[in-house]
Amino acid sequence: MWIRANLVLGASGQTTFHGTSKGLSSRFDRARFHEIRAQSQAIVIGGETARREPYAKTPVRLIILSNSGDIPEAVRTNPLAEVWELSPVLAIALLRNQGVERILVEAGKSMLFEMSKAGLLDGIYLTQTTSEIGENPLDIEWLTRDMEMVSAEDSDGESFIFYSK
Repeated sequence: MWIRANLVLGASGQTTFHGTSKGLSSRFDRARFHEIRAQSQAIVIGGETARREPYAKTPVRLIILSNSGDIPEAVRTNPLAEVWELSPVLAIALLRNQGVERILVEAGKSMLFEMSKAGLLDGIYLTQTTSEIGENPLDIEWLTRDMEMVSAEDSDGESFIFYSK
């Protein structure tokens, strides 16, 4: 059983470029991203991520945590998407109660910090790029403060790192 986050960061910790992670991602990162998704049983995102990133199609259940319910139609028509008005802590408990054992979190920094504070994340897949562009920096040292680096691999100027408890 695991709950792991997957994210891409620029050189200074930026999480987005023009509001999405796609501007920081490469084809290598996206290939790795799809490999990680294939191992999970559910993907958890926040409403803001649903509004900014392409989630019209996912290989597994997509749980969107949103208080407003303001989710783009393209995401709502994903047959595997479910919109829940729950906190991340309650959503994870519900998924666990439903027998979901491998949960991938593809959320923004506020949800990641909330889940980290609650001790929910037991692993983080990180692609670190050399990109100097972007916004919304995240403090990866704080997020991984109770984890250790398990593996690191470099490819074409990117580092693929896995942290685990």
